Amino acid sequence: MSKRSCLWLFSLALSGPLGGCSGTAQRTLVLIPPIAEPCDSSRDPGCTPVYDSCESLKLSTLRIEVGLFHRAGTDVPCPPELGGGTASVTVSYGTGEDFYMIDASYSRNAEKQNITAGPFLESDREWRLVLR
Repeated sequence: MSKRSCLWLFSLALSGPLGGCSGTAQRTLVLIPPIAEPCDSSRDPGCTPVYDSCESLKLSTLRIEVGLFHRAGTDVPCPPELGGGTASVTVSYGTGEDFYMIDASYSRNAEKQNITAGPFLESDREWRLVLR
């Protein structure tokens, strides 16, 4: 191999990790509301827990940011099915990171609520965020 070919391969190898760009993708995030009224199925086999809804959490829009260095943000309206136990929303994230953190925030009674979840791998089957 010529010296010029070696230099070209070396510069190509260096430009890969340093010059690479990350794209943006979308992914499903499962929102889990707090339980407003838990129940003990050992005492009452037919019981169903009651979950907080968008109204009881006073949540209309949730700001969700995903990533470490290349953060992508999504504003998500509170899904009505949240009161049924879980709800799925679609969020954007910057691809190519080793792992991802999720930071979410919303306002309730003029106070900002901050929630964090993770770390998650891109290959994880499910990303989940527990609301409070």
